[in-house]
Amino acid sequence: MISSSVGDANPYRSSLTKNTVKNTGDSTNLKPPWKRGDPSPNPKGRPKLSPLTDASRAWLAEIDPRTGKTNAELCAAAVGKRARRGSVEAFRTLADRVEGKPKQSVALTAVADPWLDFEGWSVGELQDFAELGILPARFASGDGQENETESST
Repeated sequence: MISSSVGDANPYRSSLTKNTVKNTGDSTNLKPPWKRGDPSPNPKGRPKLSPLTDASRAWLAEIDPRTGKTNAELCAAAVGKRARRGSVEAFRTLADRVEGKPKQSVALTAVADPWLDFEGWSVGELQDFAELGILPARFASGDGQENETESST
């Protein structure tokens, strides 16, 4: 049996019931605290939580009491040592951080579509197609090429 009291053992349920406003049929409690058309009091929205990123930045900024260097400097030195010993992965990591990742090329191929190639169409064929939606007779086979029977007559 699920209990809906405020002192319920389920913390999610109790937090919902504590913050819920009793519906009295009056919708004034549902309106935002600003007038329509006014700028929002929170234009950037709810702040994005990034606890791992925040913790990592804080740790990297900490200074090691033995060396007087930041953890970021010590990590960069450790990766540099591995790169000097011949680690391609460490070298690639350093190069990507310093110079940015190299641009990758992408090859695209396009196939000419005879249905979209209007270059060989006559003015009359273009007008018929534009006004009436009628395709030229050479498209009767469905491949955009002239039929042999039509070209031989």
